[in-house]
Amino acid sequence: MVRDDEDMDVVLAAMVVLASAIAAVVVRRQTRDQRYRGLADGERPAPGAPVTTEFVDRHPADELTRPVPPDVLSPGLTGVVLDGRANPIEVAATLIDLAEQGRVVITERPAPADSPLSADWQFTRVDGHEPAPVESSTDPVEADAAAPDPAVPASPEDALLQVLFADANDVLLSDLTLDQRRGLNQVTDLLLIEAERRGWFRRLTHPADTSLRLAGPVVLLLGAVAIVMLNQPWLGGGLMLGGVVLWALTQGLPNPPVTADGYAMRAQARHFGNWLGRTDPATQAEVSVADQVRYLPYAMVLGQLEAWRSGLAQTAGTAAPDGFSWLVPLAADRRLLTADGAIPRLVADLARQLVAARAVSDVAVGANLIQDAAASPQKRGQSPSL
Repeated sequence: MVRDDEDMDVVLAAMVVLASAIAAVVVRRQTRDQRYRGLADGERPAPGAPVTTEFVDRHPADELTRPVPPDVLSPGLTGVVLDGRANPIEVAATLIDLAEQGRVVITERPAPADSPLSADWQFTRVDGHEPAPVESSTDPVEADAAAPDPAVPASPEDALLQVLFADANDVLLSDLTLDQRRGLNQVTDLLLIEAERRGWFRRLTHPADTSLRLAGPVVLLLGAVAIVMLNQPWLGGGLMLGGVVLWALTQGLPNPPVTADGYAMRAQARHFGNWLGRTDPATQAEVSVADQVRYLPYAMVLGQLEAWRSGLAQTAGTAAPDGFSWLVPLAADRRLLTADGAIPRLVADLARQLVAARAVSDVAVGANLIQDAAASPQKRGQSPSL
């Protein structure tokens, strides 16, 4: 009888290990990146061309560069396609992008007393500008994905302007209410919605991906409990071995996994980030000063602000090149690009103060983004105009 019990424990342990291995392989299959077979990283097939895709574990690190931003991508979407997240820096970059479009003027003001900001910043809405057009694409599939959808609210740019200004034409960064700062999380939601509509990600479910990574250690812990507290060495050993297998096969998964098109756009974003990170004169000479000035919001989302600043100052031969008419600094000498200049301080203050964190329960993920976008504005606690 004892022998039979031991045999049953062995069989059960083997079944646990096998089930864990099968589950890990299936999960890994579903959470790997895709890429176009036979095309270089960053390339997308011509419309109508026959293509095949393949699964890859992760995007390989490379040193390839491209001196222009990703194709038809705003700075905010560039940040999203890079890591599948929309963070406050994407909101700040979207605001700077609007300023570069001439829709907002930013004026530096003295910092309020006891303020953590380096300065206060006044945002002035410029009338006479139409809402930002939907970015077009020569790819029919992507063009269809970018078509207006009645279930999706305004563009991220228009949502930012609505929340930031409401009925006013001017607003100070220090005067933004907590509700306004939390409301700017709409911009991050809309960026993620647009990324899903364009089909860049196989899914956007960060909490689920985190759970997958924790599954292995949890099963491992259950195995230890079975051995120590339940005196079930075979079952406990099987659980521990299954936990190790599950943990090993679910590590290093991309978060979130991208489609082949998303893989290409992510490669373009990384290659552009590599270019921004190179400040040698030969590299900088590939692009005009005027174009490099417009790269500011991209440098913000790609983590290359310092390299962009020093490279541009070096290429332009001045810390105040033309092209920043949307920014009115306090300093009469317009030391925009110095380490303590208006540009670095503006970006730091926006990152610190523009967007307020919201409760985790209010964060929509994956398909819930589309569902929440279709919900009534009153249900989401937003003004009807949004």
